[in-house]
Amino acid sequence: MNKKKKRSPARFITLLVMVLISAYCIMEVVKEVNTNLSLRADISDAEAERTKLEKEKEQLEKEKSNLSNEDYVVRYARGKYMLTETDDEQVFRLPTEETEEEQ
Repeated sequence: MNKKKKRSPARFITLLVMVLISAYCIMEVVKEVNTNLSLRADISDAEAERTKLEKEKEQLEKEKSNLSNEDYVVRYARGKYMLTETDDEQVFRLPTEETEEEQ
């Protein structure tokens, strides 16, 4: 005697609803994980940018303190803008490694 169990439609519907709810929950977890990973990447990018800006700030503060020194300003102006102390003085610019590479 082969007895087949009758499957009730209510049991099938309940199983289908449970599978759909589980699939929805899994999709939401995957979305949250992706969002979390994206936010972590954004945080690491922001921290790298912050580190870069802090170094730049330190450099600018050092330059600011140097610019308050009159001797530094004179040397900087003479080197950068080829200024002379007297009209008799001539300035010759010698090539450096950077200018040779550009040519």
